[in-house]
Amino acid sequence: MTLLDLISEPFGPYPDASILSGDLPKLMRAPNKLELRNVYMKSKGRPTGLDVTEYVATPPRKTLSVQFFGILKIEDLRWLSPQGHEWLQNALRERDEARNSNIKESRLTLSSLYGTLPGTGSKISVWIYCKKNHQASFLRKEGHFRGDLVFQTQFGTPRPRTVFWCIRSLDIRTASLSRNYLEHWRFFDCIKQLHLSDPSYPLQKRKPKHIMLALKQRFRADAKHHRHDFDPGFDSDVDEEGNTTLPRRPRHLSSAEVYGVMASHAEWFLAQQLATSYTIHTYVNLKKWYEFCLKVKQVKPEKRRLQHETQPWRKWMWGDPYIPPLTKKKLQAQQKQQPSQTGSIDLSRFGIVPGGWEARIEKRCINYEFPDVYNDEGYPGEEQAFEDDGAHGRPMYDSDMSSEYRSAPSGSDSDDSDVDVQWHRWCCPDRDCEYYADLLEMKRSTRFSAPEYEFLQSDSLMIGESQVQELLLSVIEEHYHEHLMRIGYNVTSSMTRNMKPKIRIERWQPDGESENGHGHEELNVKEEDMDLS
Repeated sequence: MTLLDLISEPFGPYPDASILSGDLPKLMRAPNKLELRNVYMKSKGRPTGLDVTEYVATPPRKTLSVQFFGILKIEDLRWLSPQGHEWLQNALRERDEARNSNIKESRLTLSSLYGTLPGTGSKISVWIYCKKNHQASFLRKEGHFRGDLVFQTQFGTPRPRTVFWCIRSLDIRTASLSRNYLEHWRFFDCIKQLHLSDPSYPLQKRKPKHIMLALKQRFRADAKHHRHDFDPGFDSDVDEEGNTTLPRRPRHLSSAEVYGVMASHAEWFLAQQLATSYTIHTYVNLKKWYEFCLKVKQVKPEKRRLQHETQPWRKWMWGDPYIPPLTKKKLQAQQKQQPSQTGSIDLSRFGIVPGGWEARIEKRCINYEFPDVYNDEGYPGEEQAFEDDGAHGRPMYDSDMSSEYRSAPSGSDSDDSDVDVQWHRWCCPDRDCEYYADLLEMKRSTRFSAPEYEFLQSDSLMIGESQVQELLLSVIEEHYHEHLMRIGYNVTSSMTRNMKPKIRIERWQPDGESENGHGHEELNVKEEDMDLS
């Protein structure tokens, strides 16, 4: 048996905290990214997926303990802890002795396997398993993580640093239980790109019909010169990625089919848009989208009945998300037991938001009216909503020669005025967040009362005023709290008996103890997987 055959299969599984070095983040270049293949998730000894574990808002306090397993290629022996180095070397020798009958005692070492010069030697892969204690991320980060499915864990003591696991493929069971999660975020990214391609288009006009027509147009444009199923050996007009030179004739895509796709994402997308209170992250007319959700809930039973009669071969019906075969019967039994309430939308399955989902629906969907501070088209501040990402986290300055801030003839002394401040905008330090607070164009916030908002619109606003600073800090505080909520932290504030502010930060904990398992337990994972690259 050759050496390559000997190390072709991964070793393990091993717990990440035991096999990997605590200094791993220091040994890696930013952004501390590792790649995992054939990732398998389990909870209470049974397979699970992202459809079950992920939430749009803050996860419930009692959440199941989840572990994920994956194949990691060890690029550098320094990644291993001393214990991990010993485990792998012993496993390598045991496999060498078991598969080579002429060897009584193997003398293979990891050092000889990897070599001493860069680019030489061979690399081994291991199954590792980690405890999942953060929400996953997909199509939500720019730069290094654009398009990646990302898990994150903490490494090192006493000040842990974040390590990002980029998931390249999923085990077939986990993929089946994660399909809706991936499709939800692909749908969200499509709507977001539609918004970014034409940010000046009025928000009031971004109704379900507008989304439907845009999706049909995108399908026609993409399908005209692209094929998904092809054989490059028999077709000379297609490259390796499926692109063609001659135009194709895509099949007819009906409006009902597109509406069915939108219906399968409708309530999830509504929850995603309501989870944040900032209009800069709103990409559709929420009032019309809520009405669309109600309409979908109303027509689904009748459409199911008709499709059962005319198309009994269908695996799932119009407007339904993907239903894994293992959970189909269980879900159908639950639907029969739970009567459908067509007059309301229950978003509690998507997490917890302050004040409850009902209050947000009533405020932003039912009773919402586009305020006068919006422009004539009904869209808030599109000229500043998409500034260069490089500006985030830094104060923004206007040129001294800007016509907007040139000194105008006046009888007042400019040195005594505090209106034309150079620093007037606070941008969120997170480069992936587009939020900003502009004192010159302060948007409405739940932290402002009507009189306070009118006060901030005053032309004689002075940055040095204590009330201005208090209101600005309250908006920044609210935004920070929202970031913390998304990663599982609840922040509450109260006053002590001495009238001093008291801040309490609570972290949601999985229900039940973690499943440690044994470092050398067998893991039965099917070879079929779903490629995410």
